[in-house]
Amino acid sequence: MVTSIILTLQKTLELVYWESIVVWTVFCLATVGFSFAGAVLAERFQRLHILYFWVVFGVFTFLTLVLFENVTLGDITVFSFLSGASFGFGMPSCLALFADAFAIEKRGGVSGITFLVTNIFALPVMVLIDSFDLSINSLIFAAWRILSLIAIFMLRPKKVETTQMPQAQPSFSYVLQDKSFIFYAIPWVLFCLVNRLGEPIVEPLLERGLMGVPLAIQPFVGSLFTLVGGLLADRIGRKRIVVYGFVSLGIAYAIIGVAPQMSLACLFFVLVNSISAGLLWVIFILTIWGDLSTRGGAEKYYAMGNMPFFVSWGILQLISTQYLMLIPAYAVFSFSSFFLFLAVLPLIYAPETLPEKKIKERELKQYVEKAKKIKEKYD
Repeated sequence: MVTSIILTLQKTLELVYWESIVVWTVFCLATVGFSFAGAVLAERFQRLHILYFWVVFGVFTFLTLVLFENVTLGDITVFSFLSGASFGFGMPSCLALFADAFAIEKRGGVSGITFLVTNIFALPVMVLIDSFDLSINSLIFAAWRILSLIAIFMLRPKKVETTQMPQAQPSFSYVLQDKSFIFYAIPWVLFCLVNRLGEPIVEPLLERGLMGVPLAIQPFVGSLFTLVGGLLADRIGRKRIVVYGFVSLGIAYAIIGVAPQMSLACLFFVLVNSISAGLLWVIFILTIWGDLSTRGGAEKYYAMGNMPFFVSWGILQLISTQYLMLIPAYAVFSFSSFFLFLAVLPLIYAPETLPEKKIKERELKQYVEKAKKIKEKYD
């Protein structure tokens, strides 16, 4: 929703290419930089205090929009910095609290529900953004953040404060030396690069070949499969879901690369791409980094794990729009398919983060239920 406001501000000035690069670079770097800062400060301050400051900072950021009368490039850049900083600062602590709040065997399902509900409630707010002017939008977004402040007040403070990590927390270098983190991070980086760089090339092609089917179905399908992927991740494990997502997406890119003009191939690609994105989002954004932080330091795992999503967003998309459009579409699809299949290789060595005992218990429970049904049938 923040990025939609930045896009609205850009349209009012009709920014040229390099100006858009500046705006999105500031936003992405502020998000990533303040995520790392928030993760470091989590060692010294109680998590509850970080969350309070995070929300107040966000309210202040949106109220600055009221000051913009005649919007300039400087105004947009300042807002991009403040919005990126106010988003990134508390994100690691919020997600670490999320990971601590739910048992590992329930974390995937709750992540899927969170994604689905968030996207459903975001849609009407997106409509409101287009309906009101900048001043009204600033008040709406400030009120939106105040609602989260109320939610924090409703938490039990003692429980939140005691979730603070021990003094000897893992460092960022420790996270980078964690082989499990690397084996999951490499596929995630490749997915973000392929998805972001290819989107400006793929979308115009799909719009021409979809037989009138709108691309707006993508977020709906993706949102639905974040829930499906989260529930399945708690049943069969995270690793299988990630492998299924990459393999199916690689096949979709291969098919559309062979027949980019066929409407059926385009429709197949849109559906599989949306499904795969939903499966991968719910695992890589909310679930897997909390699973891996068994020795503490969940804030650092989330800060580093979500970095590829924000670095690839905006900046790389603009670069691909400017330069990669010169490359033939079939070549882009071929390279994308190759890198997606390549992303599966590190997953061979990646451990399953859902305990094997939990998977066996679910399988045994399903077996017992089937045995009961068969017994009842023959009795």
